[in-house]
Amino acid sequence: MTATKKVVLLHQREILHYRVAIYNRLSVHLRQHGWSLTVLAQGVQQDSPHCVQFELRTVPAATTQLLRAIRDEHPQAVILFVNAREPYLFPVLFALKWRHIPAIYWGHGLDLEDKGSRIKQMVYGLEH
Repeated sequence: MTATKKVVLLHQREILHYRVAIYNRLSVHLRQHGWSLTVLAQGVQQDSPHCVQFELRTVPAATTQLLRAIRDEHPQAVILFVNAREPYLFPVLFALKWRHIPAIYWGHGLDLEDKGSRIKQMVYGLEH
């Protein structure tokens, strides 16, 4: 019997109601292909009409706690739904690279509302 592979999804702040449904579906899809999904977040939006049907681990948005949670999960890959402005993003990315854990970025490749900001675009480029 093959062991289940684990994916951790690091979600910034609280999970908004519509993303609960997306993560529920992603969890089912991954499970069908031999993967389990654990989402690390600060919680779920209070008035969400969707029940959480994926493994949710509530973790403060702090570098040390997030790195510890990722280490404890022993993932084969980490999906990042995190804005570039979050202070823990780059330390987590560097730690994943150092540990040879693939990182998957789920978000915008640049800020379309502020295309002229070279600094913002540079940060997005560094993140990718």
